[in-house]
Amino acid sequence: MKFSNGMRKKHIRKSAIKKRLVFAFSIFFVMFIGIGYAYVRRTLNITNNTKISSLSWNLHFDNFSVTSGSITPLSETNVSDNNMKITTNLEFKNSGEFYEYTVDIVNDGTIDAMIESVEGLDLTTEQSKYFEYSATYSDGVAISQNQRLRGKTRETIKVRIALKDNILLSDLPTEILDLKFTLKLNYIQANNNAINVRNTLAIARQNEGVITQGDVVTFSFDNTQKFYVLNSNATETVLFAKEALTSEVELGTNFHQYSLANSAYWKNHVGDGHDYSGSYAGTPNYPYVYDQNSSVYDLLERYNSKLKSLGINITSTRLVSYEELQGLSNDIIRGFDYTYTYITGSAYDDDSYWIMSSDGTLGQSLVSLHDTFAVRPVIVVPTSEF
Repeated sequence: MKFSNGMRKKHIRKSAIKKRLVFAFSIFFVMFIGIGYAYVRRTLNITNNTKISSLSWNLHFDNFSVTSGSITPLSETNVSDNNMKITTNLEFKNSGEFYEYTVDIVNDGTIDAMIESVEGLDLTTEQSKYFEYSATYSDGVAISQNQRLRGKTRETIKVRIALKDNILLSDLPTEILDLKFTLKLNYIQANNNAINVRNTLAIARQNEGVITQGDVVTFSFDNTQKFYVLNSNATETVLFAKEALTSEVELGTNFHQYSLANSAYWKNHVGDGHDYSGSYAGTPNYPYVYDQNSSVYDLLERYNSKLKSLGINITSTRLVSYEELQGLSNDIIRGFDYTYTYITGSAYDDDSYWIMSSDGTLGQSLVSLHDTFAVRPVIVVPTSEF
């Protein structure tokens, strides 16, 4: 330890060891939900034939991990999933000692949660004499009220407690000191006050304060993944990937080749009163036929799941339509290079679908031509994400 009275280091260390600091460190994560929602397992049928299926509230801990170099607790750390409680008993003897861990708060339910209140982010006057303390998300983002934890996602919390290395001799206790630290997060069902923990999407705007076609969007944690804005309104924003999907389900120049379908599943199913609206004359639109019958449906759904696992709030993932490609700038149409052709989700006739050729013009491909084209995904996100 470092003291201002000039006492020799050896003597100070001996003095500090004699005056041990012992405390219980308890972390509480208490989660609850508003009246009337509880835990829904059954399917509810609504009169307009919409279904709310398997609503569930399920928050718990996972992946508790102590940072290398931490002191050894006096007893085994108790991590309770049911009570959302972590309790650790620690004994500090020397300056610079610390105890740090990370733990995931997992929302395995389908209902979004948010932090209603936070307790214990700051030290008391007594605690601050001896300890340095922090509790944040793993990337250093501060924990605060109203932060959202979406269904089927998780966040990692990092907690660190360290004995100061500049304690004054006059501040050392004359006897063993028992201190208790409590961090408490109260979760409720998310409402209109919910905010994102961090901005997962960064946007380079052409016009300040508005979202314009051609604006470039990236993931805040990986700016190599780029998207063009196709269109935006108050509710949702449609983004078109700058690059194509690889077989590893990520955007890149080393893309894999696919086709829209292995068979013309839309044949005899186009037109009013059928499965696919529109007409082959493009009046008012060409039939948009991308759905679960498409041979790339599984690929795009896997990409959708991957983005959600990264914390991106995705409304849907799909292919671009013939109509969406009309009037776009050449940069948006071509994306990252001018040597490949990619598929759309629109049918041209009973046996063909629209493709965007490498020269930047729309053409057609027979369904019988397999695994020849790239896939540039379209993702739809809530405009509130920006």
